[in-house]
Amino acid sequence: MFRASKPSFAPYLYSVLRSDGFFEHVMAGAKGTKMPRGDKKQMMQYPVSDECDEKNLGILSSMLEQISANNRENDRLIELRDALLPKLMSGEIDASGLSAE
Repeated sequence: MFRASKPSFAPYLYSVLRSDGFFEHVMAGAKGTKMPRGDKKQMMQYPVSDECDEKNLGILSSMLEQISANNRENDRLIELRDALLPKLMSGEIDASGLSAE
């Protein structure tokens, strides 16, 4: 598990760990071909700057909050779909009179 040295840097660390550069770095030292696993020692050697200004931290925090809100909305829509689709397919709910407008 990775932790930011300062809790306020957590969004910055998250963005670094989600970056293509970090993924490529991990995969370069991955072990196994069928189910590759990253090497923790190599992960810890990935260069991460300890400088991130307040403005960028604010932007990253805002982006992560929006991603989290979107994920919650996606989960809610999945539940709604899973509840309604069987009823539509069985004819319990008739949507033929609805327009797409």
